[in-house]
Amino acid sequence: MFGYTLTSAQNLLVNDGQILSLTTEATLFLPESLINDGFLINQGSIQLEGDWVNQSSYSGDGSVALVGNGEQLIQHSGQSFGTLKVENSGLKVLENSILINDTLTLSEGVIVSTRTHLLQLGVEAIVENASNLAYVQGPVQFEGTGYQNLPLGTTIAFLPLELLDVQGVDPVILAEVIDN
Repeated sequence: MFGYTLTSAQNLLVNDGQILSLTTEATLFLPESLINDGFLINQGSIQLEGDWVNQSSYSGDGSVALVGNGEQLIQHSGQSFGTLKVENSGLKVLENSILINDTLTLSEGVIVSTRTHLLQLGVEAIVENASNLAYVQGPVQFEGTGYQNLPLGTTIAFLPLELLDVQGVDPVILAEVIDN
C-alpha cells in the first residue's frame, strides 16, 4: 500500500504465503481483528479495534495502535513492535511476550502482562504519556542503562517506578507492582 488509508469492515486475514506491506504513508484501519498467518511488513500505521493475532512473521518500524474501547487480545508470537500505541479504554491483554523497540505510547487503556507474557522494553525504547488512565498492570522488563520511567500499576492504581541512573553491562531488569 502506498500513501493510502484503507478501512476494512471485517476481520483482516493475511493467509499463509501472502504478504501485506504498508509503506510509511499508508494507514490501515480495522474495526475488527487482524489475523496474520503470512508476512506483514509495517512501515506505516495500523489502527485496530479488535484483537491482534500474529501467528507468523511481522516486521517493520511502523506503528500499531490499539483503539478499541473494550478488551483487546494481543498475540504476537514473541516478536517485536517498532511503536505500540494504546489509545482507548479497556484492557489490552498480552497472550505472548512482546518487545517494544522504539516507542510505547499510552494515552488511555491498561496493558495486562504476566511473568509468562511479558511487556519488554528494548534498549532504545521510550514510554510516552503514562498516567492513571494508561499504564501496565503486571511486570515490565527493560534493557539498558541510565534513566528509566516504568509505567507500572495495579488493578486499581497507577504506581510508576522511576530509576534515575541504572548502571551495569547490558542490564536487564524486571519490575512489577503487586496487589495486596
